[in-house]
Formats: sequence, structure tokens, C-alpha cells
Amino acid sequence: MSDDTMELARQLAQLAGAEDEPGFDEPWHAQAFAMTMHLAKRGLFSWDEWVGAFIPEVREQPQRADEDVNAAYFRQWLTALEKLLAARGLCSGESVHEYAEIWRRAYLNTRHGDPVEFDAGKRPLSGAHFHDARPRTRAPIAVSPSGSGR
Repeated sequence: MSDDTMELARQLAQLAGAEDEPGFDEPWHAQAFAMTMHLAKRGLFSWDEWVGAFIPEVREQPQRADEDVNAAYFRQWLTALEKLLAARGLCSGESVHEYAEIWRRAYLNTRHGDPVEFDAGKRPLSGAHFHDARPRTRAPIAVSPSGSGR
């Protein structure tokens, strides 16, 4: 995030009395917020237009039983941003879903612990799922006695 965006976020948190609370639960929450701020600052939409897109999304798609308030808020935020950009002809629902699928495949094609790279999602799925939580079977390690005088 730019210094201006960080300062604005700090000021908003201070006004809300939440300066000691974490602002974002997930990295993508901060990215969605920063992207919205940046696009509004560049004039792709006014703040009034953003509010006009966001408020109906919150009203029409309330928090679900299986999500916390922050997850709901940023789901609504991102959906409102997608719809606003689509209304401007800057993206389509189809392109958003296409990119989401590429990122999903990239995640599945990436070994656990390695950075997920977009290009990995352009390849077909490898067949091996690197994020399987089941324990892996390992060959036993042979230990030989050292020359410690025994």
C-alpha cells in the first residue's frame, strides 16, 4: 500500500477508535481496500459511486452463518468492487471467474511453502496435490554409531 493509503487507513482507524486493533484479517482484505482507494483516487469512480455500490451489496448479501463479520465485510467489499468495475466495462464477471480459476490452479500446482505464482495456474493440474494434509510416509532414517569409543 502507498504511504498515502496507509495514512488514510490510520486516520480512519483513529476516527473509529480502533487504532489499536488490527485493520485487516487477511492480506487480500488490505489489497482489496487499497485497490478500491487507488481506483477512486485515479478517478475511475467517485466515492459516492463506491458507497452506492457497496451499501446495496451489504444489504442484499448479509453475513452468512459460517463467516465472521470481517470475512462478510470484505466478501461484500470485493463483490461490490467487481460489480462497479463491470458496470464501467473495465472487467466482466467472466474474466473475474477466469482469473480466480487460474489462481486456484496455481495454488494447487504449487508445493506447500513455495510462493504461488500466477503462471503456475496456466498449466494443467499436475495430478499431485501439494497441499494434502495427510501425513506422508517416509523411509526410516538409518543411524549408525559414531566412533565415540564404544
